[in-house]
Amino acid sequence: MRQRYFALIVLVLAIVLAGCAQKEASSADNAGMATITDLMGREVHVKVPVERVVITFNVEEYVAVGGEDALKKVVGWSKYYWEGRRPTVWNAYLQKYPWIDEIPDVGYPWKGTFSAEKVIELKPDVVIMSKDQYKYVKEDLEKLEKAGIPVVFIDYYEPFNVTTHSKSTMLLGILLGKEKRAKELVEYYKSQVDEVLKRLKKVEDRPKVLLLGKGWTTYGRDHYRGKMIEFAGGENIAAKVVEKSGEISPEYVLEENPDVVIFIGKKGWNVDLGYGIEREKAEEMLRELINRPGWENLNAVKNGRVYAIHIYFVHGHIYDFVALQYFAKWLHPELFSDLDPEKSWEEFHEKFLPVKYSGTWAVSLESPKAERVIKVTDLAGRTVEVKVPVSRVVLLYGLEDYAAVGGEEALNKLVGLNSWRYKKYRPDWWQGWIENYPWLAELPDVGQPGKTFEVEQVLKLNPDVVIADRSMLKYMDEDLKRLEKAGIPVVFTDYFPHSSNVTELFDEVNRSTMLLGTLLGKEERARELVQFFREQVSSVVEKAQDAENRPKAIVFATWSEWRAYGKEGMYNHWIDMAGGRNIAAEVVSGASGDVNPEFVLEQNPDVIVFTCNNNFPSGQRVAIGYTVDSDAEAKAALRELINRPGWENLNAVKNGRVYIVHHGLSHGHIFEFACLQYIAKWLHPELFGNLNPEGSLKEFYERFMPLPYRGVWATSIGG
Repeated sequence: MRQRYFALIVLVLAIVLAGCAQKEASSADNAGMATITDLMGREVHVKVPVERVVITFNVEEYVAVGGEDALKKVVGWSKYYWEGRRPTVWNAYLQKYPWIDEIPDVGYPWKGTFSAEKVIELKPDVVIMSKDQYKYVKEDLEKLEKAGIPVVFIDYYEPFNVTTHSKSTMLLGILLGKEKRAKELVEYYKSQVDEVLKRLKKVEDRPKVLLLGKGWTTYGRDHYRGKMIEFAGGENIAAKVVEKSGEISPEYVLEENPDVVIFIGKKGWNVDLGYGIEREKAEEMLRELINRPGWENLNAVKNGRVYAIHIYFVHGHIYDFVALQYFAKWLHPELFSDLDPEKSWEEFHEKFLPVKYSGTWAVSLESPKAERVIKVTDLAGRTVEVKVPVSRVVLLYGLEDYAAVGGEEALNKLVGLNSWRYKKYRPDWWQGWIENYPWLAELPDVGQPGKTFEVEQVLKLNPDVVIADRSMLKYMDEDLKRLEKAGIPVVFTDYFPHSSNVTELFDEVNRSTMLLGTLLGKEERARELVQFFREQVSSVVEKAQDAENRPKAIVFATWSEWRAYGKEGMYNHWIDMAGGRNIAAEVVSGASGDVNPEFVLEQNPDVIVFTCNNNFPSGQRVAIGYTVDSDAEAKAALRELINRPGWENLNAVKNGRVYIVHHGLSHGHIFEFACLQYIAKWLHPELFGNLNPEGSLKEFYERFMPLPYRGVWATSIGG
């Protein structure tokens, strides 16, 4: 308990330490030398920024602070650190930087192979080592110091210790001349740890936990891995019988009957985990591990609370916060239902690591059928208690997102549906659903909030949860009160792009999808879907940054002659992300509004897009959508739409850059990435020649949707 409170206190101390490191860096800027105090308490004089580095551990922290340029400064390292201990990590970096295979190997202190003579030959400006390696290199240290080579010890081994983690990171910032980047990393780490530790103060019950390494090796009261369990609100059963690390008796495990079992894994050890590892393979290996005499009677096994985590997170690194998040979520699922450790690890890659996130880093045997009451935070910021996984659902919005996460099994849980919205605005989608699942047409139609919603109908259906879109909240004030009084929880998701800030978009899509995953007991499926979405969006946004110009574009609604999407509209955000300039944003401050015909002629857009609600124009004909098999009708519609005075002189019309897109692709659903991809390809055909939006949408259907892909979703006026 003391350790957990200590970690909270040192959050404040870390700021002071970072400030001290800053002073040292300032003096270095003036004199070219820095006098620093390393994590062994040694004063070391180093000429900064360093250009030639030997490093024996914590390479990830080193590149997280210094980036790719810092990797190029490495003239020697402990190759066994990656190649021998973490093969999937080594391969990930080797694939991106093949030349690292040629970096001289100086040996590994923990194996007794470290060579001071080899280091002296390399003439580095500094040697960076882990504090835990100090006792193995005392004699070598004297040789290096005599040769005038400074050695700096850093330390990330004390779990969740913001003080030592911060000081070590700031030292790397000083050495590499990257103090600003180091501060960003420190602040990020503190925020990740602080949020979990604050919540853990509420914990009263501490489940019994067994943490296993290879074989029957476990970790006791004085080992940093054992301490991790205590920090995360668990009772480490090994603390009673093991001081540091050692084997635990199988009989003792049966006697103690742990509530949670966690295996440490890596390629070739317990469970294959890491970059490039398929989740199915890892889960299969985890299932094999519990096949031990008597384990079928353990609480952990009976309740499916058996997990595996990559050794990376429990082995002296700044990203040990990922282990804290996983452990906290596994030990206290009701308190951390909204926490997504995998997303945090992926975000760490995006912010600080030079290689892309991939693979499988943790798996579980958690039973999705084990009912429990949890608290979730929805996209309206409301905390809601729900019994999960849910069995009876009323769905007011997002049948596609709901089905993508839950599959056909989730469709069978529906007891009520807002089919009014589909019949009114998405008749082609509705036709597709009832062709494949005719019984959906027989579900009670509970209506659209603000228009036809029938709260009495919902009360009669007595669902476990009502799922709605956040935009509906403003229409449901009194209805919400009645539902809550009846004990029926309502949760709001949100897939609408509210700005062109990609980080915000990813956050809301992730939270909405993981919320659906939690409700339906499909967290793994939800994570796969989130990853797919991020890849589809990132493939556009990253490349659009290379665009040399930003073509002028405008998007018109087909149901109102001069209605265009303005500054707050979703099309403005997609155009911005795709590297274009939405001219309507200059005159329409809201989501949409009418524009002056003369303004369009004056601005002379390079690209014109029309968006259609499947019943184009309303009540006349269906030009595009799920049930359309040819784009001939849509092309004919486009020819009519551009038949306006003066439009024959517009660049978009003269160059055949006029398009139509299904309005349902543009907002409110996880497959909205298709709209972004279409717009990117239309704005920058030379940059996105290989981009295939239709192929991406088809892949989404094939991987995640229970009904087959079909239809025409977009086309152009040209051939």
